[in-house]
Amino acid sequence: MATIIKRSGFNDNIVETRRALDEARHLPGYIYNSPEVFAREKERIFMTDWLCMGRVEQFSEPGDYRTFDIMGDPIAVVRGADNKFNAFSNLCAHRGVEVVPDKEGNAERFKCPYHAWTYDLEGKLLGAPRMKEHPLFDPKSCRLEPLQVDTWAGWIFVNFDMEAPALNTKLEEFAADFGFLDMENLKLGPSGEVEVGCNWKYFVENIVDEYHVAVAHKDTIGRFMTNSSKWTLRGNGGYKWEYDAGPSTPTGKPLFNPLPVLKDEDERYSISGFAHPNLTLFGRIDSLSVLVTWPISPEKTRVASYSLFSEEQLADPEFEAKMKARGEITAQTFQEDAVLIASLQRASMSSRFKPGYMASPEVGIHHLINYYLDRMSDDNEG
Repeated sequence: MATIIKRSGFNDNIVETRRALDEARHLPGYIYNSPEVFAREKERIFMTDWLCMGRVEQFSEPGDYRTFDIMGDPIAVVRGADNKFNAFSNLCAHRGVEVVPDKEGNAERFKCPYHAWTYDLEGKLLGAPRMKEHPLFDPKSCRLEPLQVDTWAGWIFVNFDMEAPALNTKLEEFAADFGFLDMENLKLGPSGEVEVGCNWKYFVENIVDEYHVAVAHKDTIGRFMTNSSKWTLRGNGGYKWEYDAGPSTPTGKPLFNPLPVLKDEDERYSISGFAHPNLTLFGRIDSLSVLVTWPISPEKTRVASYSLFSEEQLADPEFEAKMKARGEITAQTFQEDAVLIASLQRASMSSRFKPGYMASPEVGIHHLINYYLDRMSDDNEG
């Protein structure tokens, strides 16, 4: 990172970002648009951290699989014949063609479409045509490269680093803050994916930007949110944010009965949290939502959204109508943000952009940015 900072000529701005909130500036634009920084993020963060891949119930049967592209690295997650989860690089051990063919499906085995090398649900090689006679080829040592995979509270996580600490170590603080929500006993509601025209960091920073809510969302969720907030900032880049907002509905009132674990809370109960680098949780009295963030390029991000409900809520005969009403305000709020964070991305490219000082409601952003710099900087740098 030191060479990047010196070559880009903004070392003073990095120092200013490192200061206390009341003295700190935002990061310079190149941090959000440089291919070199993007490559560094992949190396330092996304190839070493536990990444949320989705919900367990998306893999209901043995052989169910889903494929992902992690900043140019294709992988597959599969429920094995023994019902255990497997994860491996989706690159044939021969020439690297993607073996698992579709975004999702079910299979008993996987055959490379190029030369028919075949693998089982654990990624182990079953057959390689015309390779028996090769004097150096050892089929027992040939397989799709495995990744660490584990689950927590109904969520699947993968780590490229086979030597990384276990998932329960990574999520210790997050579990202490949010384990009470009993997510493993909730069911997956409507989910989807969308692409936004900004760097992934702008997206996750915008989520914690309390400063913008009353302005950008004055006609949507900003109508119902007060300035009452409590932040708990965690050492691993996570946070717990408790605030007064109420459900994201057209009226600010719940559409469903409370979740069982929240039945004694006020109807305006609102909480949010982050498991670095890609899982953001939103808790409301009547539902939970999760956004999973995937960098595509320095200027593009894919966001997968999930909603969780109790079985009783899903059985509500008016569930679809209520979700449509909630979805309309969610979509409007998302579009309000999408326009503005795309503008942030354009500003990052301008030679005339100079990062301004942070305001006190940007405590969450200050926390995320400084943990990011910890991860991206070499020892004793910045």
